[in-house]
Amino acid sequence: MPEHQQIQGNFEFRPPDVGKGNNLTNLRGIKLQVPSFSGTNNASAYLDWERKVMLFFQCGDYSEIQKVLLATYEFTDYATQWWEQTQLRRRRNLQPEITVWTELRGLLHERFVVGYYQRDLHEALQQLRQGSKSVDEYFRELELLMMRADIREDKEATISRFLHGMNREIRLEVELRPFVALEEVVHLAIEVERQQRTSVGRRYSKSVPEHALAINLE
Repeated sequence: MPEHQQIQGNFEFRPPDVGKGNNLTNLRGIKLQVPSFSGTNNASAYLDWERKVMLFFQCGDYSEIQKVLLATYEFTDYATQWWEQTQLRRRRNLQPEITVWTELRGLLHERFVVGYYQRDLHEALQQLRQGSKSVDEYFRELELLMMRADIREDKEATISRFLHGMNREIRLEVELRPFVALEEVVHLAIEVERQQRTSVGRRYSKSVPEHALAINLE
């Protein structure tokens, strides 16, 4: 996007001074762009787009109207038609224009994240178990479901949720060790899992006769 670009109406977008004088946060030399959104009827696709947009907004000191214009500027296909019809309907009903990102986000949720999707996410969270997954894979799936379901809870509740779905042999070992933070629990579980796998491997090698190992090597 050019340094100065007319986006909609009389609004002229100027990239904000991000972290001026701080090389660690100065992003003016980096080309950033809001990802496009086509309006697909796929709640996961919308939520992925929303997360990317939120990350984009964190890279600059954007005003609310800038956020709205930047996001809607990248609408394509059905999303463009939906946005035009939404604006037209609001004008006919004498409703104010949407100038705040959270309000736009709410409308997008109403249209592209249907109620049953949220219910399905909550149900999937309740039923999530580690099973054959590694601890790391299980935790990443738990985190992703919580982000998509917009679960906001304290760390103690998340720790309890994480332990509840963990394989029993790992959970029992983890609960015997001291921990405070969620990150500590995850690290402990991964370490216990590694130790248990190593122990199983050693027991297996001892249980196999030496002549059988020799045959396999040949």
